[in-house]
Amino acid sequence: MSPHRFAVVALVTTLFAPAVVRADPWHLTVSAGTDFPIAAGARVDVEGPLRLRLSTSVGVMPGAYVDAINAIGTSAGWYTDSEAQLIRTALRSSFVWRTHVGWRPWPRLPLTVMAGYGLVTLGGGASAQELIAGVTGATIPPGTGSGTYSYAVRSTLHMVDVEVGWSWRFFSDRLEVSACVGFAGTASSHTTITPQYTPRNPNAAAAFTNYGAQYLDDTLQSYVFTPVLSLWAGWRVF
Repeated sequence: MSPHRFAVVALVTTLFAPAVVRADPWHLTVSAGTDFPIAAGARVDVEGPLRLRLSTSVGVMPGAYVDAINAIGTSAGWYTDSEAQLIRTALRSSFVWRTHVGWRPWPRLPLTVMAGYGLVTLGGGASAQELIAGVTGATIPPGTGSGTYSYAVRSTLHMVDVEVGWSWRFFSDRLEVSACVGFAGTASSHTTITPQYTPRNPNAAAAFTNYGAQYLDDTLQSYVFTPVLSLWAGWRVF
């Protein structure tokens, strides 16, 4: 057997043979890090038999992360700068919960493939009536044509994503650093726009806010898609 063929056989044997005879232990890892531009926060990973993995994380979406998502959307021509400003108002400082299931195919390689769900909610801020009307084309309620009238804008996103990751372990395999690249998109969204004043014509105000919310939902579901770069550092508890 040539040296090259011997090396290939040895590598394949090293990677695959131990997986047939060895039971995979349970592992629990607690980490801190970021899924840019979705969230920054904390995560828990569990790996069990057959190297199947489950992870869940909680965090917050900073305004700068929303700006990064908007930079992709405006650069691609998916929506305008004014629409981006309204999206930033609706999403900034949102709470983010993400859960993934995945698999580490080879026992000797720290490569993991994951797919999951993300919830982005409980954020938002105030936006001027003129901006909402200008972006959405909704008719301004009668009696509010001049002066300062603002609305609370909040969106909840349901996102799905896939990712591929690699990890490194240090200090007797206790310290784990992982990096992932993936892609996330909005599967559905729900937006509320609420007057921060007492409308003179509640029906007209409701028509204005409902139209604006539907417009923003259509934009979020059609165009909020982004690559995701993740970096986490954690401690393997067992």
